Amino acid sequence: MDIPLCTVLFDARKEKASAVLFCPVADEEQLKGFVTIVKQLEDYKKVDYLFLYRKGFMIKHKSGLFNGLSAIHAVENLPLGSSGAFFIGTYALFREGYEVILIADTDAMPGSKRILPILLQKALQLHKVIAPFNTPKENTAPTKTYVINHWGAFPRSVFEKAGFYTPYMWCGGEDYDLMSRLNKTGLLLPLTDVFIYHPRAGYTIFHKMVEKKKFYPYVAGLMKVFLFHSERDIFAALKFFTWFVFYAFFGDVFSDRDIFMMLSKCNKFTTEYDFADSIARVEIKRIKERAAFPSSFFGKILKEPKLLFSLLFFKEAGIYTDKIRLKISRVELFAGIIKALFLVPFRFAQAILAFIKWKKERKKVVYPINVKNAKEAIEIYKRLVTEKKL
Repeated sequence: MDIPLCTVLFDARKEKASAVLFCPVADEEQLKGFVTIVKQLEDYKKVDYLFLYRKGFMIKHKSGLFNGLSAIHAVENLPLGSSGAFFIGTYALFREGYEVILIADTDAMPGSKRILPILLQKALQLHKVIAPFNTPKENTAPTKTYVINHWGAFPRSVFEKAGFYTPYMWCGGEDYDLMSRLNKTGLLLPLTDVFIYHPRAGYTIFHKMVEKKKFYPYVAGLMKVFLFHSERDIFAALKFFTWFVFYAFFGDVFSDRDIFMMLSKCNKFTTEYDFADSIARVEIKRIKERAAFPSSFFGKILKEPKLLFSLLFFKEAGIYTDKIRLKISRVELFAGIIKALFLVPFRFAQAILAFIKWKKERKKVVYPINVKNAKEAIEIYKRLVTEKKL
């Protein structure tokens, strides 16, 4: 099997199945837990597997962990990022001729042992992407969310109609981008009676600040998606402006230079995020095993201002299973809020300028990526990554 921009380490397939489960891999412990769970599923031997390892990450692919799996093991030749890995892996498997491609994060665990036959049957019958609802085990509130990267089942006809993942975001946003395109074409069906359990993370601006190296590139990736979508959807442009001003506001409140570094790259194709601000403004501790996360639209919208004012008045705030504690003085926080409010018009002007500059950057790539232009997209992506412009 040939996988663009990657090296196949080992191919344990004796004969090709009609379906394959694809997992990008960056964490050995997650992978071990994932494979252990997979081996408990019904019909797990009736599908092939592709484990695509991040550049520099290696595991003993001939170890007993993978016994019984018809698996392909490959490693990136270039650092593809999560967005690039999802694109390259699914494109290679599409080209290999699989009828159904299942996609799973290694930290997304199925809640039913029958998930494989259920997903495969529905994908083949309905010719749509089947996406199970997912929820954290810690969440006590009803959930109606789904993510195609968490055990989504893709019949190959979907890629022919809607195209592939977009790699240019580098890290994050590729799932939202493809989900949006699938929804617009009526090719996505949420599965309400089977659940995936996936840890909740980064669910407030404060959680993102604490784990900025993980989440700020993801935010920049998602903002690029808004820019791509703004070509055909005015609301996507409004989302870009709103997110830009929102993150700039908190950057001003907490004098977080890394937020502005991230915003300076949200309209550029780049792999380089130079984090320079190591000062912690808040700390977060888990205080409950389970709790209800806000599920209503207004509950989600209002949670950030509520948390900010709670920190201002009480120096701490509770959200979900966590407690957030302020590590700067309340006087400093109050001064930051006043400064941020004063700078909102300036930040909005910066968002408009970023939007205008995007027009030139956009011309460097082909989008959306489909069967006809996929090879061109791979060459473009290779060049961008090699030049560290992505």
